[in-house]
Amino acid sequence: MVPVAYVVQEMTVRLGAVTRRGHAEMVWGRYGPFWGAFSLFDLVVTNILTLVTEFIGITTGMKLFGVPPAS
Repeated sequence: MVPVAYVVQEMTVRLGAVTRRGHAEMVWGRYGPFWGAFSLFDLVVTNILTLVTEFIGITTGMKLFGVPPAS
């Protein structure tokens, strides 16, 4: 997943540098309000799920070292 995330972020940065517009603005302008809203909703859900899985990984890693989870 790391190479995919790197490539996507790099393409988005280059797109913004060339067009002087953000990713959401480009999606909204080219594909309309439905896909613009869908893209933003998808981004929020994906970020929340990524945050949850990172906390699960931290908790599991701490258990390997004998650190009890915080209550």
